[in-house]
Amino acid sequence: MLTPAATARLARQLREMPELLAYAHLAVLPGSTARTGYVTGATRTAPTPARLDVLSLLGPAADGTVRDPYGDQDGLTPAAGTITAWTRIHIEESGQQPADGTLGTQLTYLAALLPWAAEQPWAAEYATEIAALHRRCTPLALLRPRRRLMQLPCPRCRLQSLVTEDGHDTECATPGCGTILRPDEYDRRAEEYTAALHTAA
Repeated sequence: MLTPAATARLARQLREMPELLAYAHLAVLPGSTARTGYVTGATRTAPTPARLDVLSLLGPAADGTVRDPYGDQDGLTPAAGTITAWTRIHIEESGQQPADGTLGTQLTYLAALLPWAAEQPWAAEYATEIAALHRRCTPLALLRPRRRLMQLPCPRCRLQSLVTEDGHDTECATPGCGTILRPDEYDRRAEEYTAALHTAA
């Protein structure tokens, strides 16, 4: 079961995913990212005319076990594999079907069923996998969100470790803490904290 803040974060990630995947398609070509400034080696063969990491992300997902006799697999599940797998679980357990099998429709379907999914025993695993996919896609959009250390201490661990990235909820950076505050929750906490300081003064 997900907290309201975790559910809101997952909803945002599902909403942003179609745009991030569109940016990923634009990032397939090798020149789509900034150059590093140095050459890693020379070879007689021409370089691959596409970014393999992006192709791995966008490529089709294998239905069964992937064998890697040549050691060239990155071990990461393509976006289609993650999204389709969770769509199948939703279909099996909710009995509701998406309109079609495209990734965009599946993401819309997953977002529509989020209130139900947040109550399921597998909700935390679902949120973790979608968050990991979101993290893989975000750099391909060539957007750099600003990360700020917040002024208030974390309500759970009491450390000065609350951080906010643009467009995201405030989260505690302390490993294992897991505190997530929506903007309204952080603002309310700031008001309470300020009131407590004035009372103590």
